[in-house]
Amino acid sequence: MTALDMLREHRLNPQWFGHPATTVFYALAAILAGIACAGIILHQWADPAGLAAAVYADPSIAILPMRLFIMLVGVGCIWLTYRVGRDAAGARVGLIAAALLACNGLHVELSQVIRTDMLASFFMLWSSLHAMRAARSGALPDHMRAGMLIGLAGATKWPSLLFMINGAGAIARGWRTSGWRRSLLLLPVLPVVTLVTLLVVSPYLLLDHATVLRDLGGEARPVHPGATGGSFTDNLLWYGRQVLVGGFGVLGACLAAIGLAGLAWRARAFASAALPGALLFLLAIASQSLIWERWAVPILPFLAIGIAAGLEEILRRVKGQWRPATCGLLLAALMLPMTYATISRTRVRAHDTRQLASQWVRSHVPQDASLLIEDASFDLLAHRGPVLFPLGNAGCVDVHQFLKAMPDYQQVGKQRAGKAIVDLGNVEPSLLAGCMADVAIITHYDRYRLEAQRFPQQLAQYDRLMRDSEPLMTFAPQPGRLGGPVVHIVRLRSSASTGRMDILPRR
Repeated sequence: MTALDMLREHRLNPQWFGHPATTVFYALAAILAGIACAGIILHQWADPAGLAAAVYADPSIAILPMRLFIMLVGVGCIWLTYRVGRDAAGARVGLIAAALLACNGLHVELSQVIRTDMLASFFMLWSSLHAMRAARSGALPDHMRAGMLIGLAGATKWPSLLFMINGAGAIARGWRTSGWRRSLLLLPVLPVVTLVTLLVVSPYLLLDHATVLRDLGGEARPVHPGATGGSFTDNLLWYGRQVLVGGFGVLGACLAAIGLAGLAWRARAFASAALPGALLFLLAIASQSLIWERWAVPILPFLAIGIAAGLEEILRRVKGQWRPATCGLLLAALMLPMTYATISRTRVRAHDTRQLASQWVRSHVPQDASLLIEDASFDLLAHRGPVLFPLGNAGCVDVHQFLKAMPDYQQVGKQRAGKAIVDLGNVEPSLLAGCMADVAIITHYDRYRLEAQRFPQQLAQYDRLMRDSEPLMTFAPQPGRLGGPVVHIVRLRSSASTGRMDILPRR
């Protein structure tokens, strides 16, 4: 919506800087501009306003090309992983690392959704490649390229700026070859170029600093349903289990430990000008109040390189005639479980409890009945009756009327009032009565029940609603087969039109 607003309002200011995501917004706006031009040429619409109307009617017009863009960025990360691995420890390490990253479930998933994580990872990885070259050559252009790429990464996601530590590592590594005078002269180059690039790419960080401060405050949340972390150690262990062991397996975790230790000793440029950024990034995300698996996407390439280097360490100790067989067996032991897990993870994402709930509603609920939904259920937009959606301070809005007005993101943001989730639990309590409908599809209730002590107010609102309802159907996730939250489809007894719903089958 932000990219669409930028295009139809003819402005460069994204007016949102939480990540700050500026490079993503500009890329998405450019994609939308291309779609707009193609539509005008093909006489599908006359101007950007026509594109906006088409997107509100069918969001896939914009979403599909944008997802293809992120997918290409993900492929770029695989290529850069090969380049960094090759420069660190040889072509075989680079190839194996690239293959491991391509099979990683988290990397595949984040290559298919429109978020900032993959583009930030791309820039961080590319900057590490040039920082390693700067560590070897001490050349000014390499330091400048590394700084420019970190600036682009910072304009995509704030924590990327931590990769500036790689510049200091490159200077320290090049001390002997360049001499202390030249090293001191080079020391400010990377941070200065990073800052200049950041402000050139995203000048509104200064020009609209009040919005920057507001959005940063909104991002700094201590709790979030299903993502509230613990102590620094607990969070670090969580990332180890979820990202390292969960993504690469126990064998991969062991090889990563061996390989990263070996690279720290043998691959001095990698150890001084690439690894410090990844380690500092990991420590930074582990120190946050929240834990998100996607936050670890930028460290996946470095883990893959470590695993490939660990495999190389083992192969060095194997006799020549047994080396190919050993390599094949270890790769199979690594990649077959990863590939199976990734396919399973993809299948689960493609079969979601919310999709099943929408199908059930389309089959069993009369078209003139009113619905209350909590997720952006595009597959229910064709429902003829009123469809209500909770929107914070606005209460529950009629989706059909709301989309017909084609609201901009600023309007939506004001109604959200900084709330992390738009759901029934975060509706203004005095407006909850306006959320009554014949049938409600409740998707967030169980998330709050699991953390009742943290979210008592939100849970109380759900409890009020559920007490005055009749269960019709429940869809629960199934490990390895069905993803999504627990979805409750209920008939609300308080609805004025409940009488006409007698044809609905009871559970």
